[in-house]
Amino acid sequence: MLKTVETRMINFGTSAYMKVLALNPRPRDTEIRKRLKPSESGYDFHKAMRKISVGFASGKTDLSETMALLDAIKKPEERKSATHGANQLAKWLDGTPIEPVAGHERRVEGPDGNFTVRFTPDFRMKGAKRPVLVHIWNTKSVKLSAREAIGTLGLFEQEYSDFDLGVLCLRQSRLFVMEDATRAAELARLLARDIGKRIVRLSEGRGSDRGTDEKRIETG
Repeated sequence: MLKTVETRMINFGTSAYMKVLALNPRPRDTEIRKRLKPSESGYDFHKAMRKISVGFASGKTDLSETMALLDAIKKPEERKSATHGANQLAKWLDGTPIEPVAGHERRVEGPDGNFTVRFTPDFRMKGAKRPVLVHIWNTKSVKLSAREAIGTLGLFEQEYSDFDLGVLCLRQSRLFVMEDATRAAELARLLARDIGKRIVRLSEGRGSDRGTDEKRIETG
């Protein structure tokens, strides 16, 4: 009788999923293995950074309040990252108005049903045609490209009818916006299928595989 292997459901946040996509194949497998192991809820290293940065850049908190919030972060590396984020967001916006957002989170399931991805926008800003819901990326160790950003946003192309979606990379001072929803959704499906197959393979105890279903699609 064939042994049935139970595949653990992985729940990715926005930045966590983009990070996995941005890694090379073997480190990507390593990251997925970590997430397949039973553990407590993961700690969001950038949660405080997002809240403090958006509060300061939107004018909801003044400089003294912002400094106090940053000083209250106990972990030095997290405090350093949050300080960088607050400075870079204000610098990038250069006075452009933004609004903090709440209640706009969406979660979608991968094509194989073994993982989910949550899109969490941090603020809303004026776009070329519609308001843009923007998620902040401030990860230092992994370089983000349009492929990963658009390949993540494309998962949500049917979830938001009144907004465009974007990812602001503070490390590059670059805003990635999903403009061609059809192409973004195609890229998202290809990348998600690769992640799903890796989860199945690694759940079954098979080793790393250099092969991938990914195809390079121009993202504009």
